[in-house]
Amino acid sequence: MTTVKTILDSYERTGSYRKTAREVGVAHNTVRRYVLRAQAAREGTIDAIVPESREIIQPCRVVTDEIREKIHRILENNRHKQKKQRCNAKLIWRYLLRDGHSLSYTTVKREVAAWKETYGYRE
Repeated sequence: MTTVKTILDSYERTGSYRKTAREVGVAHNTVRRYVLRAQAAREGTIDAIVPESREIIQPCRVVTDEIREKIHRILENNRHKQKKQRCNAKLIWRYLLRDGHSLSYTTVKREVAAWKETYGYRE
């Protein structure tokens, strides 16, 4: 969780939206929005940027070890099945969404491709 003050301090140090975004761990458009609001507050156009205690909550959508284990377990269980009966990346992604994980289909597809490259199915 990042506070607006952290974003503004980092921007003052780096002078770049993208460098600040990388350093703080938020999107560069978020950095831009808060920097512009801070400038408007200094000029008196708006009353305040946001309350000082405001925190930006951005969920982590990176593949965690738990998600990677689930994907690998499903692929391992499919090893003995015939090709048409195996779970594909889209089906695995739907399972993960149903279980409450939030990640993109492309992320799952990339992880499945990496597993296949390493372990691969034997035809």
